[in-house]
Amino acid sequence: MKVVLGLDKHLDDFATSQGGKKVLQLAKDPMNWKSDFYRLMSDPNQQVCFNLKGVDVWPGVTRASSGRGFGATDWELLQIYSNKEWWPRITWIDELGNVVPNPFK
Repeated sequence: MKVVLGLDKHLDDFATSQGGKKVLQLAKDPMNWKSDFYRLMSDPNQQVCFNLKGVDVWPGVTRASSGRGFGATDWELLQIYSNKEWWPRITWIDELGNVVPNPFK
C-alpha cells in the first residue's frame, strides 16, 4: 500500500487516485502518528506519493525548521528534506496530476 502525503483537505481523493492511504490510516496509534510516519518512511520497500496541491514546499520547510506556526505537512516536508535516503521512493505530483521533479534537488 502506498503512503500518500500532502495537505489533509486534498488527501482523500488523492489517496483513491493513487491507491494509497494516509499516515493516520496506517498508524498503529494515531495519537503518536509521527513515530508511524518515521516507520513507514524508513521502510525501503514503501512507496510514497506526495500531493503538492496547495503546498508551498520551501516556506513549509522554513516554518517547520524555525518551530513557528507549522502544521503536519510542513513537519513532514522537513523530515523528507532531512532524510535524503527517502527521496528515491517518493513520487511528487502537482495539482494537475502530473509527476514532477523532487523539489529538494
